[in-house]
Amino acid sequence: PIWCINGRSGNIDKSLQPLGPTLKNKAIGIEDKAPMIAAFALVFCQNNPSINIAKIPGLTTPVHSWINWKAWSILPKTGAINIAIIKRAVELAILDIGSPPARFAWLCVGSQGRKEQLLLTDQDSILVFEDVAVEKYRDVKNYFLRLAKKTVSNLEIVGYPACPNGHTASNMIWCKSMTEWMKQYSNWMKIPGEINNDISSIFFDYEIAFGEQKIEDSITDIIFVNTRKNKLFFDYLGNEALRKLPALSFFKKINVEETGPNKGKFDIKNRALLPLIDGARLFVISYNIRGINNTYMRFKHLAMVDLKNSEIYLNCAEAYQSLTKIKTIEGLRYDNSGQFINLEDLNKVDKENLKNALNTIKDLEELIWFATHIFYITHSDG
Repeated sequence: PIWCINGRSGNIDKSLQPLGPTLKNKAIGIEDKAPMIAAFALVFCQNNPSINIAKIPGLTTPVHSWINWKAWSILPKTGAINIAIIKRAVELAILDIGSPPARFAWLCVGSQGRKEQLLLTDQDSILVFEDVAVEKYRDVKNYFLRLAKKTVSNLEIVGYPACPNGHTASNMIWCKSMTEWMKQYSNWMKIPGEINNDISSIFFDYEIAFGEQKIEDSITDIIFVNTRKNKLFFDYLGNEALRKLPALSFFKKINVEETGPNKGKFDIKNRALLPLIDGARLFVISYNIRGINNTYMRFKHLAMVDLKNSEIYLNCAEAYQSLTKIKTIEGLRYDNSGQFINLEDLNKVDKENLKNALNTIKDLEELIWFATHIFYITHSDG
């Protein structure tokens, strides 16, 4: 069973109700409710292992149709549903353990922070609480660790697995005071990859799910303060973006896995989506663009800011949309993450879109190399 969303408020009822019969009853006429129903189905069918979206009569066709036709109209809605679930999970944790002793913010990071979860992935989160007196710090942190553990547990109950790498607020490393987080981000950015081996780009993609907006704004401020004349950080981001496994061979053939359980399949996440995600992040930070976390929207905004390279950015936005659609349909077809694509499953249009997207990534990689190289020259002289 899964919590049910209140359609007006966006909140989740505390009472648990079986989801399967509800979806089956509402499958009739579902086309009239799309894309919200498609988003709802994607989130909840994947969160409940007892429900296979492919086996619900009347539901598979409209969901696939909306992903094929307007995939990007579903993403904001699945993102809103995920945030609503996380918010309610925090609220229920507070009801269980008592009122917080200080103001705080629960931030989703990674794909949740970018609102790009068409297919279910694990939880990634951090918790930031306001600075308190030294004598109160231990008790305050212990409270928020308890809150985070309860929230993570609530989310696991409804189908969101905890991050296997421990990137959740229930980990004491990612549950800190405002001052501690400011120091953490400063260290990551001033000496990337040297002092801290645990730096991860996912912490630069975040969205508040619960708490004080001012706390999220303070995190954003410290990031952009540390970007000023910071050639080392941009060089690090650029190298990370260019270090991904190549999607195309020297002869322009699509590279597939050569060994292992996914032999012969294309890794669409690491070879195609991540280069676009990393590139979009690099450029929005370099252009001091705030408040836009979604990869598609980042490229659309960059096209308006950097007119000289607008065509590349617009192509990247289209490429990201095409790749996301292919990955999502693959995941729905085989009830998995959609990361490894069987190229034989793609129709002629999707194969062409995939090739175009991979060529666009090559253009982006050239732009990344050029931009980081020029940034280095500009600031190494002064």
